[in-house]
Amino acid sequence: HPKLKPVDAPTRGVYFAGCVESPKDVKDSVTQAGAAAARAGNVLSAGQVRIEAITARLIP
Repeated sequence: HPKLKPVDAPTRGVYFAGCVESPKDVKDSVTQAGAAAARAGNVLSAGQVRIEAITARLIP
């Protein structure tokens, strides 16, 4: 939810920072980048991360 987790993208493990979300000034971009880095740091500090394999399938 944008209000509860403003830097989280709908895809797990992807975070927004700066103008990728919406136009904003440098101060707000730097603040948001710090929040995104903190969220990513939480994921990385877990030691192990489970991910789902993405595979392509051909339909003959």
